[in-house]
Amino acid sequence: MKAKLSGLFACLAAFILPAAMPLLPGQAAGNNVTPAAAPKESDEIIQLGVFDVREDRDVGYISTNAESATRMDVAIADIPQNIVVFNQEFMQDIMAESVADVVLYDPTVTAFNEGDSFSMRGMGGAAAPGAGANYLNGFEQAGGFGSQTLVNTQRVEVLKGPNAVLYGQGAFGGTISRTSKKPQGKYATWMRSSLTDSGYFRYQLDTQAPILKKKLAFRFNGMWGDGDGWRGYPRRQWVLSPALLWNITKRDTLIAEYTRTYERDVGSNLEFALHDNNPLEITLDDVRYPVDVRRWMCELDDRRIYNNNIVYAEYRHEFTKKIYFRALYNSENKKTDNFETLADAQYFAIVDGQPYVSRYYRQWYQKYDNYRARAELAMNDVKTGFLNHKVIIGWGWEDLVTDSLRLQTLYNRPTYNGATQTWAWTDPNFRETTALRIGAANILSHVPGHVPYTSGGLQPFVVTGSNADGYDIIAQQDPSIGSNLPRVNINERISTQSTSYYFSDLMSLLKNRMFIQFGLRYVDIKRIENRRGLVYNRFSTSENDRRVTDRRYDVFYEHPLTHSLGWVYHLTENKAWTLYFNNNASFQPNYRTEYPEGPRLKSMTGTQYEGGVKYVYRNRVHVTLSYFDILQENVPQNGLIFYIDENGVPQERWGTTTIAGLHSKGFELTFNANPTRNWQVLGGYAYTHCINMEPPLDSNTRKPLEKRHYRTPLHAVSILNTYKFNSGPVKGLEFTFGVQWRDTMLSQYIPYTTEIRAEPPYKVPSFLNVNLGAAYRFKVGKVRMTARINVTNATDEFNALASYNVRVQWAAPRSTTIALDTSF
Repeated sequence: MKAKLSGLFACLAAFILPAAMPLLPGQAAGNNVTPAAAPKESDEIIQLGVFDVREDRDVGYISTNAESATRMDVAIADIPQNIVVFNQEFMQDIMAESVADVVLYDPTVTAFNEGDSFSMRGMGGAAAPGAGANYLNGFEQAGGFGSQTLVNTQRVEVLKGPNAVLYGQGAFGGTISRTSKKPQGKYATWMRSSLTDSGYFRYQLDTQAPILKKKLAFRFNGMWGDGDGWRGYPRRQWVLSPALLWNITKRDTLIAEYTRTYERDVGSNLEFALHDNNPLEITLDDVRYPVDVRRWMCELDDRRIYNNNIVYAEYRHEFTKKIYFRALYNSENKKTDNFETLADAQYFAIVDGQPYVSRYYRQWYQKYDNYRARAELAMNDVKTGFLNHKVIIGWGWEDLVTDSLRLQTLYNRPTYNGATQTWAWTDPNFRETTALRIGAANILSHVPGHVPYTSGGLQPFVVTGSNADGYDIIAQQDPSIGSNLPRVNINERISTQSTSYYFSDLMSLLKNRMFIQFGLRYVDIKRIENRRGLVYNRFSTSENDRRVTDRRYDVFYEHPLTHSLGWVYHLTENKAWTLYFNNNASFQPNYRTEYPEGPRLKSMTGTQYEGGVKYVYRNRVHVTLSYFDILQENVPQNGLIFYIDENGVPQERWGTTTIAGLHSKGFELTFNANPTRNWQVLGGYAYTHCINMEPPLDSNTRKPLEKRHYRTPLHAVSILNTYKFNSGPVKGLEFTFGVQWRDTMLSQYIPYTTEIRAEPPYKVPSFLNVNLGAAYRFKVGKVRMTARINVTNATDEFNALASYNVRVQWAAPRSTTIALDTSF
């Protein structure tokens, strides 16, 4: 009841707060200015020009301009899309450490798992590929384990809907674009030291200085963290990010950045079994036992190690004050090493009156070597007749290589008795008696210890004979791999090369009262899959069944063409009221074939229609109300495929196919306001109705399940209020109050088989995250200091992230952080 009332309050607040703002005088034409007046330029600060948004024009959380929609500095009111900007002041006030901390204040974004997995407007995340990945300075960063750092991030922009023309494949629901901190050629230092109630200490530094006045500038961002995470396991992180800006001549600029990230933590697979569709308690012999769903089912030796190296370079040349050229380069070399004992809650049974969950131990090595480059010609405010153009003409190139080697034990699975319709283990604790398996864990009493595999009870699985090179993709780089591992599960190299050509033009006319946007993108994609070391029967202990497949080599080509169209009309000369419309398209190849050896799946395509109205009152109120309609076709789906064989007999098989698609439509209200000099408020409300056009079938009844797409809330609210006392006896004191609420959702359905127990789709409770903060700003001499305290998930809700009908993964409990900021 508490969560429902809190969610209702948050929903009402999204509508009441804008209406409750004091009426502001002077709304006549000519009194409304979209950007804040630019301050006088300092001789000390290096001005970066047409491509970069100047944050000194921001007022509180209100950012009047954005760069992600056009790759140039453009007023948000002139952009024919719904775009939300989170600037540096916002991120510092909420003490953001991850992308999720920031973007969940956009009500169209919902978290899936940890590690920057999101859905937007009902699309993407684990639910269906293509929500839109994280981009850094316009380049997509590799997904997978490990979150992208915010240490060197200046601002985060969330661009709604498909954006393939500027951002390439995917991005059906939207794009999250991060912009790095650039050297400004001034002396400035900011530091933050923080400590959580779990015992995790974090120190962050941002310092910059000119080397040669107006010519050469340096900036360094760094972070170091050590201690215990909220799960009670050791956690260690550090980030090093130096940047250099060189004005070679008055017309030539070079920017170079490097980011090195290291993280050691335990994994995100905090999964618990659903029993009779209730994850919070188990009924045994008519007695209800509450379950500590935040208990970790892994062992003390478990760890995930994440290393990432990012290089970014940009060269700019100014031909004239209106025509520019820039060449950009980005490389990302990431390696993740996972050593972990994971629970698999789809294999769950009650034995001798006790609940057990199956587990397996794995070592998973992944390497990403991604290289990207772009060359762009930009024309800013170039006139042709009565039209004024902002044009980007570009060429892009990518070479992405992913190596993956996963070795793991077999599942310790229960067996199903069809006569009694019950599950059981012969002996759930036979960790030392059967090769290649580890024991199941008792959900009520498991105490983490050492990884059972290290005890010597498991027999090694070594590839021999003609397939002895099965490890060579990664093992040659790490000679310690391969001598004592349980078995091969995945061994593959995937290489993707693409070349793209794109064009985008934002045209204005009628004295900048009307804007028309048009863009095209053509991509030539080649993907090579080289797979080896796949076990035929992964559940068998028989030597005959544990053989390795021959090498599989597959080449895939794709040549998509996507477009974007947009229209903006300012109803008033001062741009207070604006109408806009867009029609954007996107794509994403389906690289899989229909199981077992059917035709290749058709590529996913997405098309959006969006329209809305924007209201701007100076630097006081920015509101956007939008309606969208997105169709994503050829969405892949794993599960039971029902078909009629050549003899007319109904059959079923587990495999991959595509459904007709997802259809998502709804409306969004987002607002960013400064109701008074002291009060800042940002947030919004989203209504999202996303359905499967071809819903999955219940594997028992073979009847269609609910058409609503799983893990998509119908209603969502996000809001952050910050009140800062700028005068009086409490000058320097400030408070923040934030709410992130998502309506109840339907879990992803895993079809019942003789290997997976039957559970109906799970109705996921509403997601409620209440964040509270307080700070006090003061000076010691010329040094500015801020003492902060922040409480996340203040009501200690059980918030579900990944959710299936047989298992659920939970978000962090209540956490308190204290910090001290210093700047000079």
